[in-house]
Amino acid sequence: MKGLMKDEESTKTSTKTSLILIIFAIATIMGLITFETGSTNSNDVIYVSPSGDTTDVTDADNIEDALLAVAAGGTVVLTEGHFYSSRSLTIENFHGTFKGQGKDETTIEAVRGPEGQGFTLAYDPNYDLWIPALVWFYQPNGDIQVTDLTAQVIEPNLCDPYTLPWFEPELTALCNFFCFTETNYNTELNSLRIKGALVDPFPGFNVLYPCLVEFSEGGIHLVQNCDFEYVYFGSEFYVLTNSKIIIKKNTFTQCYVGTPISYVTSSEIIIKENTYTECVRGISIGGITNSQIIIRDNSFVQGFFGIATFFLDNAKIKENDISQCFIGVYLYYVSDSRVQENEIEDSTQYGIALVFDSSDNRIIDNEVENSGEYDLFWDGTGEGNIWRENEFDTSNF
Repeated sequence: MKGLMKDEESTKTSTKTSLILIIFAIATIMGLITFETGSTNSNDVIYVSPSGDTTDVTDADNIEDALLAVAAGGTVVLTEGHFYSSRSLTIENFHGTFKGQGKDETTIEAVRGPEGQGFTLAYDPNYDLWIPALVWFYQPNGDIQVTDLTAQVIEPNLCDPYTLPWFEPELTALCNFFCFTETNYNTELNSLRIKGALVDPFPGFNVLYPCLVEFSEGGIHLVQNCDFEYVYFGSEFYVLTNSKIIIKKNTFTQCYVGTPISYVTSSEIIIKENTYTECVRGISIGGITNSQIIIRDNSFVQGFFGIATFFLDNAKIKENDISQCFIGVYLYYVSDSRVQENEIEDSTQYGIALVFDSSDNRIIDNEVENSGEYDLFWDGTGEGNIWRENEFDTSNF
């Protein structure tokens, strides 16, 4: 009898526990219970909320702790609100997602530190120097996705003066918002607002290379649905091999270069459906070998170069709309490429310019009009170029 009474009690306890678990699960699904603190966890998903700390240190600590603690393939979520960071975060071997609640809901701002000291730098072993980077993903262990937030700098002089060997004057600008170095995996930037400011100190922007993938081999690298405003370079790719780069449906406003890509080998590059407004160079791509390049369905308004290409071959530049640039499409030592069905108008100097031994290119079926000097320009170097079925008013050949 005692044994039977004990079994009945165990059954009741088990039933009560099961009921509690069911109620908890339903409450969680309905959003009545959430895992959310300054930095809460289940290790698969970690939520970080704004601290409200005006010293600009606590948010940085919480974000860093979450990025280091989250399980491989997990997600760090910044909740709605405004975050501040006054120091560089170096995150090694990351694999997962870093996201906000939307670019109008979540903002992370780089600011000067407590008592006014400059933004704290991080050590870069590739260059053996110190640089300011908001979040630096170094040697990731898997795919990384950064989505649904705004990253911005308002301060005209964020950092105490530092030097980079390729810039002669000292700098005070932020170097990177998100930098990916030596990755063999996929990266994705999606639905971000990347915002700097035009400032007096050289080089005229307070953010230099906000989104950078560098020194990497393999992987698919996607940038889409992002807005880049008032930054020196927009979304940059530098020294990649055996990769696929896709840049689509982004906007670039008043950047020095919207899309810079250089020193890429044995890769596929697709740049399409982007809008470039008042950029000195909309797209600047060069030093590309053994690769396929597609630049298609982009819009360019007011700039120096709409599309500038250097030292490459096998590019297809097609169905772009370019207006009010100094030169619409510029080919410098480019071969075996096709410029086709683009609409180019109101260029200050040339609509399409082919120079410096560019050879075996096809310039076909473009509409070019109202250029300041020539709609079509060729400097007389190179051979095997075909100009056919273009609609234009002026050329120098």
